Amino acid sequence: MYETMLNDVKGKMKPVVDMAEINKRAAEQIIALQTAYMNDLFSAGMAQMNALAMVRDPRQAAEMQMGYFKQLETNLKSTAERELAVMTEARDEMSGLVEQSFAGMGEMPWVGQMNSVMETMKSSVVAEPARAEVVVEASKEDGKKVAARRKTAA
Repeated sequence: MYETMLNDVKGKMKPVVDMAEINKRAAEQIIALQTAYMNDLFSAGMAQMNALAMVRDPRQAAEMQMGYFKQLETNLKSTAERELAVMTEARDEMSGLVEQSFAGMGEMPWVGQMNSVMETMKSSVVAEPARAEVVVEASKEDGKKVAARRKTAA
């Protein structure tokens, strides 16, 4: 009995475990990309400082700086694109898991009850804006009364 219950819980928790694994893998990939970028940034900065220390012509130094910043921009853009690809892949995998998990839910008896509750809530929410407008008008009137009292008190 214990093994049956344990297997049942494992089966029901499998999507959650899979989501955690997807998140973990995506985080590891993004951390690796960020680490590589920061290492490159530090190395390029040190190399640029050494190169600038050797230059005596201000025009050449400015050109070197422009090249350096363009290279930094290219590296940052490349890293960001790879990170975005990792996040997109993780999102797609998560969406697939959610779709699989909800695929069989329509057959469960409580779904019909939940749909009727949601419809009831939806109809009551539609009626709310009209009541909210009345409250706003009442508060405007109260504001006018307060302003009138202040004038007479002054």
